[in-house]
Amino acid sequence: MTDLSLTALPVLCGDSLILEYGVNNSLEKRRIVVDTGYAKTYHSTLKPYLTSVVEQGASLDLLVLTHVDDDHIRGVFPLLKDFTHTIAHQYWLNYSPNPLIDADESGKIGMRQGIDARDLLMPTGKLNREPVMASQEYMIGNGKLTILSPDKAQFDTFIDEWKEYERNLPPKDTSSSRKRSDHKKTLEELCTFGFHPDKSPTNRSSIAFLLEVDTYKILLLSDSFPDVVADTLEKKGFSEANLLKADLVKVSHHGSRKNTNNRLLDLIDCHKYLISTHYENTDHFPHKETLARIIYTVRKRDVVNPIHFYFTYDDPGFRTLFSDDELKKYLIKCHFPCNPSQGIKVTFPENDSF
Repeated sequence: MTDLSLTALPVLCGDSLILEYGVNNSLEKRRIVVDTGYAKTYHSTLKPYLTSVVEQGASLDLLVLTHVDDDHIRGVFPLLKDFTHTIAHQYWLNYSPNPLIDADESGKIGMRQGIDARDLLMPTGKLNREPVMASQEYMIGNGKLTILSPDKAQFDTFIDEWKEYERNLPPKDTSSSRKRSDHKKTLEELCTFGFHPDKSPTNRSSIAFLLEVDTYKILLLSDSFPDVVADTLEKKGFSEANLLKADLVKVSHHGSRKNTNNRLLDLIDCHKYLISTHYENTDHFPHKETLARIIYTVRKRDVVNPIHFYFTYDDPGFRTLFSDDELKKYLIKCHFPCNPSQGIKVTFPENDSF
């Protein structure tokens, strides 16, 4: 039986995930890194792991840069400086072939670093020449990767918007959050809120995929749009009568209320959800409204088995996110890393976390 693990590194309100699978202690072990977090978090989080990989005489099978926002891609620049492109056999990034100007000094609109990453990786011959798109399938060892996002319509719109940035400097985007925390609201109250979708031009290009290794399934949603993922799953034959049974879901966009809706959740049967963010972020991620949608959907089908949330940071704010009554009533179990510098690791088949 193949061992499978996912480690979510503590990269503030960003993503950097390590996937490893294969027979324990086998030379055929596979390694995939999904996103690199910020440049300022790379040295204390991802770099030690990559150093250990090199010391073993190994390399990554794949490095996925899901999209061009700072919190997902900035770490790749010091990474390439430290290890060169030889650290990975191949790289994935969805990008525009045209040059552009920087849209926003804050990095919220991450087009500039997308071009920089493209220009560094294209000459190596390891960067995807064609877009990574919904419904494509890839094999890495005995792991099957099914791409769920973006679809062609979202990708084409992203490219059009990217080109528009070259012609017109846009105002700073402030659409990603209401900028108010909902952490003190009850789950019952939050379940009554309507869904308002994400409109970020960069998030629409996010690479989301399903990893299948033996019988295990992990859904990695990056910052994807839920309707795009739902469309792809339905095309693959999943429905409320034929649910995708996942062992773990990495929740989209750090738990934003604008990236998880009931339509998507109604296609998935899962009791374990990963949230990648620190607590003191300006968007107040994760939004408790998102967690309420997850809890409500799971409890509609199953009132017996616990719902597990895995956090990349151990913070008092996360430990008090749910009231004692909510933890008990909805059978919620929260998991936190033991070592603050190493994030949280979920393993299969043992399914321990630390």
